Amino acid sequence: MTRPHKLQERFEIANEAGETEFEARIHISGPIALLDRTGRELARSHGSPGFGSGFAYGIRVEGKDVATVFHVPHTGFRITSAFGELEATCQTTGYGDRWTLTRDGVRVATEEDQILKDDPVRGTGKYRIEITDGENAAFALVALFVLRYNKNGLLAGR
Repeated sequence: MTRPHKLQERFEIANEAGETEFEARIHISGPIALLDRTGRELARSHGSPGFGSGFAYGIRVEGKDVATVFHVPHTGFRITSAFGELEATCQTTGYGDRWTLTRDGVRVATEEDQILKDDPVRGTGKYRIEITDGENAAFALVALFVLRYNKNGLLAGR
């Protein structure tokens, strides 16, 4: 008997110089893992029991639970974390989505599609991610991926 393989996406995340800084492994209907250049896991998502019609996901950094991402019906997303209370918003444009994490109205991180205007169907397969200096990059990246993949209906509470 063969065991079915889970669908998985893998992203390399490069710095401004084009050097790979992180690797994200996103298991469809499962967790998101963020690894450093050596393959060491820095952060991971994990499902939590949802409430009402929403969802909740936990985020671990360096093996410690540090945050919970909540969907708040009609208002968006809220993240309760060791790094403070964050709000997440998604702006949909003609070329994709732009996610922004803020703390007390100040931007913490932004992630947006980099879709070519001359080929909006196929796009580039790239995202632009900006994280404010001093913020925990591993936490911010996993939080942004949880938001994007939950919006697209690809994560289950696992």
